[in-house]
Amino acid sequence: RRVAGFASHHRAHRIICDATGVGDPVTDQLRAECPGVGVEGFVFTPSSKADLIESLAWAFERGMIRLLPDPDLVRELEHFEGKGTARGRVVYGAVGGYHDDLVCALALAFSTLGHSRAVGVAGRER
Repeated sequence: RRVAGFASHHRAHRIICDATGVGDPVTDQLRAECPGVGVEGFVFTPSSKADLIESLAWAFERGMIRLLPDPDLVRELEHFEGKGTARGRVVYGAVGGYHDDLVCALALAFSTLGHSRAVGVAGRER
């Protein structure tokens, strides 16, 4: 109800909701409580999370995004990292004892702006 109230107050046109695991019923509930608002579920997987986070990092590196100094978000960003796996992938998340909800929300919000990056051979941008 808080999200629906916030969306109504700010005249939201779109809501992206974590639909991973138990999030799917929440997505359905938001659809019911927010008529006229496009409610989309987003399922976090190691791959989808990596894509989101790498796009957000790309935006920070290019100065495309600036933040107000929100202490909770800054703390999460400071305690967020990528770790290489034995299979050569990178898994992103908060270090022990911290959360990454705000980092993921920021990455989702940035992704809705339509910015993307195209990566070609050897990781070079196109």
